[in-house]
Amino acid sequence: MDFHQVYDRYAPAVQRFAFWLCGDVHLAQDLTSETFVRAWLRIDTLRQPTLRSYLFAITRNLYLEDRRKHRRQVELAENLPASLVSPLVALEQAEQFASAGQALSQLGQRERTALLLRAVEQMSYAEIAAALGLSLSTAKVVVHRARLKLLLARQQLEEK
Repeated sequence: MDFHQVYDRYAPAVQRFAFWLCGDVHLAQDLTSETFVRAWLRIDTLRQPTLRSYLFAITRNLYLEDRRKHRRQVELAENLPASLVSPLVALEQAEQFASAGQALSQLGQRERTALLLRAVEQMSYAEIAAALGLSLSTAKVVVHRARLKLLLARQQLEEK
């Protein structure tokens, strides 16, 4: 598989993952670009079975590096798209989105990342372990605990 095929196949997933990490479209695009630049520099070492996990690990490390450098605070409301639906539906969607965002924000970075990789990117536990630098059993435990914490957080938010 040549590099163009690698990019075409994995860039959308890498960009989604980057967006889930940072919540900023432009930063996600930058992280995606830098991920593939770094992958290109190591093209001789890329192996198909672990490629997706490897790309996600690069993206995660770049995000953490950027976060350490800039300590940005991204406001959730800034990233909401303009809605073309009725105001009532938009309000309900915004409340649900905010509720989910609040619940996710109560998870630690590692738990949130592992859960999003499993739920959104549908990665296997082995791929999650490779992307986050964890053992397979630790990846399973982290995802399980994240699900429990998310469920508890959603229940607490609904009670309010």
